[in-house]
Amino acid sequence: MHALGATFRHACAVEQQVKPVSVLLVDDDEDLRLLARLALEDDPRFAVLAEAGNGFHAIAIASDHQPDVVLLDLDMPWLDGAEAVPHLRHKAPDALIAVWTVTPESRRAAEAVELGASTVLDKFSVSPGTLGDHIEKILGDHRRLLDERRPAVERRGTDLPSAGPE
Repeated sequence: MHALGATFRHACAVEQQVKPVSVLLVDDDEDLRLLARLALEDDPRFAVLAEAGNGFHAIAIASDHQPDVVLLDLDMPWLDGAEAVPHLRHKAPDALIAVWTVTPESRRAAEAVELGASTVLDKFSVSPGTLGDHIEKILGDHRRLLDERRPAVERRGTDLPSAGPE
């Protein structure tokens, strides 16, 4: 019985050590950012790293903090989501960039994907209660894609063959 309790405590400790997915919320609508933040803060799988109201601020934050996920509004003043995507991709190359828009079928949304966004989410079909589940699913797909793109040597670690005799 004592060993079982120790195993349970160890499993709980390991579960608590899982690092939450860091999210950068980018939307010029403060109310939508608030709803998204509240939904994600209520989900232990995620930690809202920062918020930005336009693409310029998003690029600076992504460069400094390297978020796991950028939830990016498509239609914003100054620098919109599609224009920000290549800069975000450059500054945070491993981040999942999810364009979040009310016009997911638009040419601009397709352009954002062509420029490097990972996916497009429809603001009307993704409720605050399901936002975390949507992000988790596309993040899993994104990580598999990153793994496929990495050279086999990098995936194995540092097990490089020796150069032979000198």
